[in-house]
Parts: sequence; C-alpha cells; structure tokens
Amino acid sequence: MKFLKTFFGILFLAMSVAFISIAYTQKGTAPVSLTVATVFALLSFKLLNIKEIFKNVDKTQLEDLKKERDFLQSECARLSAISQSTEDDDTIKVLRDLIEKKNQLDKDCQEQYNELKNLKDEIEHLKNKKTELEQMSLIYSNQINVLEYGLYTPRYKFITSSTYKAKLDEIRNTQATLIKSNYAVTGIENFKIDRNKTQDEQVVKQVSKLMLRAFNGECDASIYNIKYNNFSNIEKRIRKSFEVINKIGSEIHVSITFEYLDLKIQELHLAYEYELKIQEEKEILREQREKDREERALQKEIELKRQKITKEVTHINNAINSLKEKLQNATDEEKENIEKTISELQNSINDYEEQQKELDYRIENVGAGYVYIISNIGAFGENVFKIGVTRRLEPLERISELSSASVPFKFDVHALIFSYKAYELETALHKRFEKNRINLVNNRKEFFKVDINEIEKELEKYKDLTIEFTKQADAEEYRETLSILRANSKTV
Repeated sequence: MKFLKTFFGILFLAMSVAFISIAYTQKGTAPVSLTVATVFALLSFKLLNIKEIFKNVDKTQLEDLKKERDFLQSECARLSAISQSTEDDDTIKVLRDLIEKKNQLDKDCQEQYNELKNLKDEIEHLKNKKTELEQMSLIYSNQINVLEYGLYTPRYKFITSSTYKAKLDEIRNTQATLIKSNYAVTGIENFKIDRNKTQDEQVVKQVSKLMLRAFNGECDASIYNIKYNNFSNIEKRIRKSFEVINKIGSEIHVSITFEYLDLKIQELHLAYEYELKIQEEKEILREQREKDREERALQKEIELKRQKITKEVTHINNAINSLKEKLQNATDEEKENIEKTISELQNSINDYEEQQKELDYRIENVGAGYVYIISNIGAFGENVFKIGVTRRLEPLERISELSSASVPFKFDVHALIFSYKAYELETALHKRFEKNRINLVNNRKEFFKVDINEIEKELEKYKDLTIEFTKQADAEEYRETLSILRANSKTV
C-alpha cells in the first residue's frame, strides 16, 4: 500500500513538471520558469509525504509538521509570485523588442519615403529637362531644315544697306592690315631651303604671297556667286580652300592664319546680308511707290468726285432758283408742286454735302479704306486667298489692276470691307492667319492658304463692320477654259 502511494506521488510529480514545462515553453519563458515549476512540483510532492507521515506522528511532531507545511506553503506562494514576475519581465522584454522593431520599421519607412520623394522630384526635374530639350531639339531641327532648304539666319542685323557697306569696308581694311603686318600668313623664321638665307626668306615670302592670292581669289569668286540657297556650300568651299592651300604650304611650314580665315567668313556673311538688305530695300521702295501711286489715284478720284459734286450742287441750285422765280407767278396748286420739288432738290444738296464731308474725312484720315479678300483659282489653286488693303474710293479698280497680265485669270472678290482703320484690320487678319502664310520669307506677299470657312468665321467677330461675304468664287474665265479643254479632249 505504501509503495503504491509513493508511486502515485512520483507520477504526480512527473506530470506536474511536464505540464508546467510545456505551458511555459509555449510562452517563450522555458529556461527560468522550468526551474520554478520543478521546485513547485518537489514541494507539492513533499506535502504529500507530510500528509502521509501526519497519520503516524504524535502531536509534537504534528506541530512541527504544520510549521513546516506553513513554511512550504508560503514558499510556494513566494515562488509562484517570482514565476509571475519573471513572466511579466519576459513580456516586457518582448514588448521592448517589438517597440524597437516598430521604431526601426518607422525609420526604414521614413527613409523609403524620403527616397521615393527624391525620386519623384528627380522624375519631375527630368520631365522638365526633357521638355526643354525637346523644345531645343525643335529649334535646332527647324534651323537644320532652314539650312537644308537654303534659308539663311542673319549674323548681322543692321537696319540699312549703308551700314552693311560700311562694315564690309571695315572688314576688308582689317584684312589688308593683317597682310601688311605679316599676320595673315605665318612661317618658321630661318627655315632652310638653300644655303643662302636671303634666298630662303625670299622663297618663303613668294610662297606666302601666292598662297594669299590663291585664297583671296577663291574667296572673291565664291562670295561673288553667293545666292539665297547656297550660303552653306559657299562657306564650306572657303574653308576647304583654306585647308588645301595650307596643306601645300606645310611643306615649307607656311600657313594662312585662322584669324585671316575668320575675317573672310565675316566678309562672306556681310556680303550676303548686304545683298539681301539691298533687295529688301528695293522691295520697300517698290511697295512705297505702289502706295504713292495708290495715294495719287485716291487724290485723283477725290478730285473728280469733288468736281462732280460741285457741278451737281451748282446745277441743283440753279434749278431751285429757277423754281423760286416760277413760284412767284404760280397758282396755289402749282405752288404746292414747286415747293415739293424744291424740298426734294434741297435734300439732294444735303446728300451731296454729306458726300463732300466724307471726302474731306478720307483725305484727313489716312487709315480709312477697304480691306479686300480675293482669290484666283486658275492661277493659284483652291483655298489660296490674298488679303490686302486699298484707300481707293473705288476698290474694284485696284483689284482690276491686280488682275493684270501677270496672272492668267481675273481675281474673284470674296469680301470688300470698309473701315476707318483698314490697315489695322488688315494687320489683324494677317496675324490671325500667319500660320497659313504661303511665303514665309517675305511678309509683304499677302497670300494665305486657308479654308474659306475659317475666314468667314473670323470675319464674324467684327460685328461693328458691314461685311458682305461670298464663299463661291465665280472664276468664270477659268471654268470656261476647263470646259473648252474637256470639249477638245473629247474631239481628239
């Protein structure tokens, strides 16, 4: 019997140790808590022994055993508290570890955020740079296209041809100064060709002179042949001549200087721009002569109309005076008719006086005139319009002059717009259709390739002007010509 109790006690002890170990292992506090659990189990086993012994001892021993029991119970409570405290410490440690991990994650997140922000800023910067480079690329691409089509970007932007001529003379004088001061060509002093030093110097001098004559001759011929579409090729030709001639002179170490080459390139630019400016001034003079001719025609029209008005007013006044004389001897019925006629004639005089005032205003106000929009399908094709202005009292006469022998067919009128600010209106329309301009070099050529509906829509904005607009061009002679051609093709 005693053996069985001992066996069950040991079994209880083992199970307690195992259970407590498993429990604390799951909480992650096995090393410390296992020891406490083991002690607790041993004490529990000892209590069992005390209870067993208690039945077989006397009272004195019983008291001792009670004391020992109380001590063991208090010790169990203390150890249990220690176990709980140890568990709390481990929990705090775990929490601290978690807090540290959280702080580290926050730090990592902030770093990632900052890095992401920097990347976004860099992307935005690169986008702006890309846009800037695309714009620059477009500019350079346009410049390349301009060069490919023979157009020229001026280096000197002088206002008059005389300024170009003065600068051109200055550059040529600088070239002469370089030649005289021996800075146009360089060579090695004391270079030996023969044993005679004087002869060597003479040879170098003669070769230098020949090189300059050859180079200057090439440059002069090139500059003389410059045209609107070959500037780039002429410049390359001059530079190539410079290289070839210097290669020949390299045998005796003589070469034309880059300073002299630069002066020749400057001369090329100036000579070309000088010719362009002369042509521009000729165009301006031609345009001015055209305006003067227009002004003279206007003055002639006004004078003729003045004379006509004066003549008509004189005639009407004579008629009124005659009627007034008849009025004295007329009957009552005749008087009524005569007075009515006199009133009508007086109204006519008032109309002529208004016309006279309008003529006076047209003379004083140089901006008054007609803006015309015309086309010539037979000469220029569909959707090509000329937008111009005339101060003529009869604008159709000006359009008739434009339909001269220089074009195969007459111009068709789409709009005639009178305005006291005709030149401002013309400029506004030119600006509106600038992208449709046919001649991108000479703005005085007023032809635009644009849809007729766009022009009509633009004119609708000018509500204060009286505008009669015609979409369809008659092109009578052109269409008749097409009919004749079709008929002829059928008979062949």
